[in-house]
Amino acid sequence: GSVAQVLVNLTNHNPLGWSQFYEADGVSAALAVLETSSEGDGMGDYDALTLGLGLLINNTELHTHSRLTLAAAFLPSGERALLFLGRLFRSKVVTGDNGRTDFKSMPVDVVVVAAYTSVLIGCAVKDNEEALETVYEALEGASVRPLVEVLEYFIVCHEEADKGQTASSDFIDSLSSVLQTLAGYLKQAPTA
Repeated sequence: GSVAQVLVNLTNHNPLGWSQFYEADGVSAALAVLETSSEGDGMGDYDALTLGLGLLINNTELHTHSRLTLAAAFLPSGERALLFLGRLFRSKVVTGDNGRTDFKSMPVDVVVVAAYTSVLIGCAVKDNEEALETVYEALEGASVRPLVEVLEYFIVCHEEADKGQTASSDFIDSLSSVLQTLAGYLKQAPTA
């Protein structure tokens, strides 16, 4: 856990960190951690999952090569990374009778994993129509609306909890940028 925490810190808005992570095939290593930790339900698995998602977010949000690598990557099991991320997202989100995300039925830790997964998917599809098609497949032909709903909720929760005290405007701006990317795809219907 502590190594992952250090890597998350070293890659947060750090071009040198992104480059070194990319050159060391960090995307594949982080995906292997995600695959393993997503199968457990203990706190250690949750920590590994959120740190792995955070590390991949840091490295794909602003680093094109890592973003393209993620979009084309496969897990050690052979599953496409974006299909896995879509499945992970679907496994966390509870949909209400109205077809919208039912946040009241989702524990906080589940909302966090769903939000981080939504951010990572949003980073992966940025300027990448092929990746978007894979995400539609991963969401079983559904719209990206659930990704948008979760991310909107996550931003509001951060802003409410923070009340201007600790969350950097950079963090909210980063989330809002990914939200804008995903929301832009709401107007497009899946072609699959």
